[in-house]
Amino acid sequence: MLVNENITAHAWGNGKWVLHTGAERNILLNEKSFELYRILQETETYENALIRFNTMYMWSLNMEDFKTHIATVFGGYGLLKDDFKVERPDMKNQYLKLKIQLINPEWASILAKPVSWLYTPKYFWKAGLLCVLFIACMAFLDPATTSSIEVSGLGSIAVLFYFTMLVHEVGHIAACQNSGVKHGGIGFGFYFIMPVMYADISNIWLANKERRVIANLGGIFNELIYSSILLIIFWFTRDMRLYLVAITIAIFVIFELNPFVRFDGYWVLSDLSNTPNLRLKSKKVLLKTLKEFGKRRGLVRQEVGLFIYGFINSVFLFLFMGAIFINYRIEIIEFPETVYYFIQKALGGNWDEGTLNRKFLLILTFYILLGRKIYGYVKKKSGVLFIGAGKTKTGEIRPLL
Repeated sequence: MLVNENITAHAWGNGKWVLHTGAERNILLNEKSFELYRILQETETYENALIRFNTMYMWSLNMEDFKTHIATVFGGYGLLKDDFKVERPDMKNQYLKLKIQLINPEWASILAKPVSWLYTPKYFWKAGLLCVLFIACMAFLDPATTSSIEVSGLGSIAVLFYFTMLVHEVGHIAACQNSGVKHGGIGFGFYFIMPVMYADISNIWLANKERRVIANLGGIFNELIYSSILLIIFWFTRDMRLYLVAITIAIFVIFELNPFVRFDGYWVLSDLSNTPNLRLKSKKVLLKTLKEFGKRRGLVRQEVGLFIYGFINSVFLFLFMGAIFINYRIEIIEFPETVYYFIQKALGGNWDEGTLNRKFLLILTFYILLGRKIYGYVKKKSGVLFIGAGKTKTGEIRPLL
């Protein structure tokens, strides 16, 4: 056996396989690459592997070319006993910054256990639909206009709402638990400038498509259950705080289904289309198509969907940045000076909370997006290796090569 014994192979669909390494890395292989992996798994020497490979494909590769091919496909991933020195990108957590684990895998498992049975497919879809219908009925048939909220109750509203963040991540963990897939912990990090919680369910790639989609929707499903429970309690107590939190959660779920941000909707679309690293692949297809615009070559069938997704994603980003620039032209120009005085005040102990308003955060987002575009352009043109380029749903870590 030329590969390490701790490697496990899992059918992924469409003739593809996922190899799970002892280093908690998942590698997606097409059918031919998987056949090569099986050859290496079932032979003791590269000489025997070469004979079997040439016989299978009726080729006449020599040993040097054969090892070069193996290194190209498998080198640097820790799959081979005598690994080749090939530098591979670290795909893990590249879009989630300043990650801190708050709940370890053992406690996350304990929190998820009471609801994990609901993530069996035969219960999940029915329960999810019932929650949606119940919340919709409560929103339209019982608009709760008979009570008001005291100022003193605003604190409890905040607690009930932000508790949803933990509820969401527990849902992802419960889906993994029900699927029999090993999961990580729950933590906190930053996506762009947004603070988010995450659940490490990287190994859900080892499950089948339906199980992966259930894991994608696990956080939303738990939120819908939480919202439904709050509405049931409201039904008996007529406490307007419960109604307000429950309906706000339901509205926020719509935002989480946005497929153009790496939240739940993005991962659902990625799995339904069998396209890992969806944003990266769609960007490559879009750039290649624009570069070759006017030539006779058209898009192959597999590229049409990627092109459409990449095009819409780019248009939304352009409109978003354009809207910020049109509305805050002066503030964007003055932003570096604003940041300088803000830092100066903060260091002097004169913390001005009013500075961190919605406008400030929008302009900061504009600069971050613009900086990333400039960074990518300079990197491409200069050919210089930059450090740190680099993959939650609110919050789901799912790196896959």
